[in-house]
Amino acid sequence: VRFDPNQRPSAFQALRHPYLDDLHDEDDEPVAEGHVDWSFDEETGPDGLQRKIYREAATEEVLARDREELEAKGWPLRLEDEW
Repeated sequence: VRFDPNQRPSAFQALRHPYLDDLHDEDDEPVAEGHVDWSFDEETGPDGLQRKIYREAATEEVLARDREELEAKGWPLRLEDEW
């Protein structure tokens, strides 16, 4: 383990370290073919990602149950609304 991230091994390299030999399975560890887009994690505001996750899991019943809290946060109250 290195403090300087520039000196750390990549995940690909770390999985091939002898310490992980018993856990390593080349056939079960796909490597991304390109850059992974993490832009969804850069939502503005303190609750941006939380809001997206909540919307993904929300149902009409959940929205009805959480109505007061959603109103207090200024979040949408219907699935059809802009989140």
